[in-house]
Amino acid sequence: FYTVRHFMEGTSMPGAEVLCIRDWRARLTARQPMEQTTPLEIAEALDGAVAETLASLDALREAAKEDSELRKNVTDCEALAWLGRYYASKIRGACALALFDVNGDKFEHEAALRHLGDALTHWKRYAVVRDAHYVPALYNRVGYVDVTALTEKVAADLDIARNWKPGTLKDDGTRAGSEKGFRK
Repeated sequence: FYTVRHFMEGTSMPGAEVLCIRDWRARLTARQPMEQTTPLEIAEALDGAVAETLASLDALREAAKEDSELRKNVTDCEALAWLGRYYASKIRGACALALFDVNGDKFEHEAALRHLGDALTHWKRYAVVRDAHYVPALYNRVGYVDVTALTEKVAADLDIARNWKPGTLKDDGTRAGSEKGFRK
């Protein structure tokens, strides 16, 4: 699980042509052009995919009543749609909090809290749909996953944002990681 702080401190995958939140913030505050995909564009793309998914599911729900495999697929897609909404809101919350960090603007702080509150709501919807059909499990790469239990960590993002002090997010321009490990 990555907190809102992790989102702000994280870097983008090398070669992805996506600005991390700190680079986006630096370009925005310096009024420089955005030459790569921004975090807010990622959030918009997620919301667009969610809207398309949910619209498509509406057309499938009647047929899914008679087809158990289709019903399972509809449920999986609905769960992933709520997860997409969660990530879109969390990205927006992290961006607003990063701006609050740099300028102390109360509007940005309130926006961060609003977006992270939305993220919590979306996570809860995701957990209800997902956990109605799956049990907590041990996954090879990430360990034991209990989506409903993770709701506490999602809610903790609001505490992180509430208690955030401007100037906390340090950025000397260096980024951890490199192309090493991503290319052979």
